[in-house]
Amino acid sequence: MTSTLDEARRSLLGPSISLIVVSSLGLLLSLYYFWSALSVYFESPALTKNASKIVGRFGDIVAENEKDLEKKEILRKTMGGLESIIQSAGEMSQPAAGSSAVYMGIMSLLNGIILAGGIAMLTLRLYGLAVAGSIIALIPTVGPCCILSLPFGIWALVVLSRSHIRASFNSHV
Repeated sequence: MTSTLDEARRSLLGPSISLIVVSSLGLLLSLYYFWSALSVYFESPALTKNASKIVGRFGDIVAENEKDLEKKEILRKTMGGLESIIQSAGEMSQPAAGSSAVYMGIMSLLNGIILAGGIAMLTLRLYGLAVAGSIIALIPTVGPCCILSLPFGIWALVVLSRSHIRASFNSHV
C-alpha cells in the first residue's frame, strides 16, 4: 500500500504544485485588484478632488532639490501626467468600481478554491476539493493566469481520474 501512496504522490506532485503556484499568483493579483476597486469605490471623490494638491506638493518637494531648469520642466510634465492618471482612476463611476470589486472578490474566492484543491492533491486529502479546484482552473475568466491554469487543470484532472490515484485518496486517512 505504501508504494501505491508513494506513486500517487509522485504522480500528483507536478499538477498540484503547478496549480498552487498559478492560483497563488492569481489570488494575489485578484486581491490587489479587489482592494484597488474598493478604494476607488469608497474614496473616488476625495481622490479626484485632492489629486492636484497631492501631486503639486510632491512636485514642489522634488523640484526643490533640482537646480537644472530642463529637469524641472520634465518633472512638471511628469507630475501633470501623474495627476491625470490619478484623476482618471478616480473618475471611474462608483457603480463600475463596485461591480469590479464584486467580480474581483469572486475571482479571489475561485483562486482560493484552486489553491486549496492543489494543497488537497499534494496531501492526498479531500478528493472532491482536488477535483473541484482542477475544474475551476479550466474556467478561462478566473484570473490573469488562465493561460497557465487551463493546461495545469487538464493535467490535474487526467491524473486525478486514474483509479489508483482515487483509491489513494480514500485509503489515506
